[in-house]
Amino acid sequence: SQNLVDMYDMADGSSPFAQYDATGAPVYGNGAACPTINAASGYNDADMWSNRDPRLAATILYQGTPWGTMRENSTIDVRPGMADNPTGNANATPTGYYMRKYIPATILSSNHGGSALRPWTIIRYAEILMNYAEAMNELNGPCQEVYDMLDRVRTRAGIAGSVKDRADLASKDAMRNFIHKERTVEFAFEEHRSWDVRRWNVAVEALARPIYGINVAMDGSVSRKVAQQRVFDAKMYLYPIPETEVWKTGLENNPGW
Repeated sequence: SQNLVDMYDMADGSSPFAQYDATGAPVYGNGAACPTINAASGYNDADMWSNRDPRLAATILYQGTPWGTMRENSTIDVRPGMADNPTGNANATPTGYYMRKYIPATILSSNHGGSALRPWTIIRYAEILMNYAEAMNELNGPCQEVYDMLDRVRTRAGIAGSVKDRADLASKDAMRNFIHKERTVEFAFEEHRSWDVRRWNVAVEALARPIYGINVAMDGSVSRKVAQQRVFDAKMYLYPIPETEVWKTGLENNPGW
């Protein structure tokens, strides 16, 4: 989604947008599909994928991304009716993006037989660093230990600059929002986000907002759009107790169910 794309910083470590909320997302405001841009970052919404955090290209397939060798023009093309957005195909992207993380380019080969095993990471070192940074910020606010942990994750990803040089991260609240953003991009598609927003008690704000996407016109120009509306009520923090169990035990169901 464009929501995820918007969470990635610039390659020099600066923020493309002016303000972020407790979900880690930039503040869209008044239903606008584009957040307020931080002009000092050099971000341009017409060329939104240039000079971004390298994790963006490693995680998401977007217009013009080199991908596979099966086609003469082996790049992602989501213009209307083109290879990756064919007319009438229900499986075509509704947002203008595809997932790249975990998907090997060899999947496009002519041999689709056989099977493969893929080990699933339960916890990795980056999560230990991010957990520590989050805890230390809650204890002490922005401090050298927080900067060091975040820099170790971001430097490994190829981002220049240190978090401590960011004037917009001087308060505990701003750093908290930044850490929420960093967790989202670092652990994208690793089954963290849905649980993190519940743990932070911001699931309603994070999961009830529109899903944004893009349209890419035949001339290559990009425009934002609302791809899907989502619903998440406060009662959804807890699952409902099955009705049959309520009948058998007389238990009171969870609030709202």
